Amino acid sequence: MTRPPAAVATFGQLADLQAKMGHGIARFCEHIVAVIDAAHAGKRADQVVPYIGRPIPVVAGLDEACALGAEEVVLGGSPPGGGSTAAVFPFVRDVLDRGMWLVSGLHERLADRFPSAERLIDLRHLPVEDRIGSGKAAELEASVLLTVGSDCASGKMTTVLEIERMLRGRRRTAVVATGQTGMYITGSGRAVDAVKADFLAGVVEHEVMKAAEADLILVEGQGSLFHPAYSGVALGLMHGAAPDKLVFCHDLSRTRLAYFGQAIGDLGEQIALTQALAARLRPAEVVAVSVMFDADLRIDEARRHMARIESDLGLPVVSPRLGLEPLADRLVAR
Repeated sequence: MTRPPAAVATFGQLADLQAKMGHGIARFCEHIVAVIDAAHAGKRADQVVPYIGRPIPVVAGLDEACALGAEEVVLGGSPPGGGSTAAVFPFVRDVLDRGMWLVSGLHERLADRFPSAERLIDLRHLPVEDRIGSGKAAELEASVLLTVGSDCASGKMTTVLEIERMLRGRRRTAVVATGQTGMYITGSGRAVDAVKADFLAGVVEHEVMKAAEADLILVEGQGSLFHPAYSGVALGLMHGAAPDKLVFCHDLSRTRLAYFGQAIGDLGEQIALTQALAARLRPAEVVAVSVMFDADLRIDEARRHMARIESDLGLPVVSPRLGLEPLADRLVAR
């Protein structure tokens, strides 16, 4: 898939969780040539967010991004609720007036504000057929692995994409993207948090069934069963995917739920309840815990936390920052 050189705009949020869409795209998309963020201009993206792992230049504005070859701009800020900010509309107009492509993952449909735009893609508003879930994904011969977690933005997409990367040539895998970031990276999928609640499971089921020729289908999880604001999408997604394998994702740097403030509960209890809910369609086991951590937590400290969790839960604990080889090897062996 050939893609035009692109820039990610994060509107001063590059160092924040609100820019998680930008973080994921910058990490996984090799055609990103710049990050537009005046608050961090002059630095490299990986200096601001080590997770990105690539020395993408951070520039102050659109002129500098164009000078680096950008022909497309992705709105990489993703505030709670997906709403827009005051800075977005003049910026979007500038991008479109230059004849560039503009890609948005906001809940707000920008095409309604810019109806004459021909190079505007609203990822959350691509056509999707209303479908009622039937549970038929549970009958697939293929194994279905779903990432779940203790909170939103805890590495579910990253874990899926890193597993896929490590299994290339070792298993026939397919990725089912379920959020705007994963959709942009993979070029497929549906943003399930924009689907009507009655049809969420059915839409996920349809995406999983389309991947039935793979022998391991990797489904990107969303939200968390244990987050009062985002549990609905997490449960509907689980019912649609009907997984037989789960990877439980957790952010070591966090003790409270993002955007909510409630304490994150006991991981063992969460894993047990997750498996029980998944088993309504077919037996599913957590095969590993995948942890994220920010730059404030030293790697040796992270390893100690991981060893403690592994001892407490009796499960392998891996991290995308340190490599998922043990998990990939386990999935090949199965």
